[in-house]
Amino acid sequence: MCYSDSNEDLLVEIDNTLKAKVGDRVEISMPTGSLLRLSVLVYCGPILAMIAGAYVGQTWAEAVGAEPTPASILGGIAALTSAFIGLKRYDRAAKAKGRFLPRMTRILPGQPAIKCSVTPPADNR
Repeated sequence: MCYSDSNEDLLVEIDNTLKAKVGDRVEISMPTGSLLRLSVLVYCGPILAMIAGAYVGQTWAEAVGAEPTPASILGGIAALTSAFIGLKRYDRAAKAKGRFLPRMTRILPGQPAIKCSVTPPADNR
């Protein structure tokens, strides 16, 4: 773990596969395909689930002769909630397997060391 001295705090937790020392500057990377897949899952998945849930709720209400508006709202909320629960479970499983994690690519030679600490700096917000 390392915190930079920039205006924004950044915490990146990765395996030290290159045996970098405290203060070494390292390059980290994440495969583009993984980042794209995660973006689609996180941003598009819940929206598509909500739309599908609203459609299913409306279709069900029309089939049983109920009011379609409340049924589509409830269907959308239920599907959205299910999507978030599914994403949370997927996140836990991906973390356990080490998927979608950034990797240490190389130690940057000749770069000035930065001050790192094991504990995060105090939150001054």
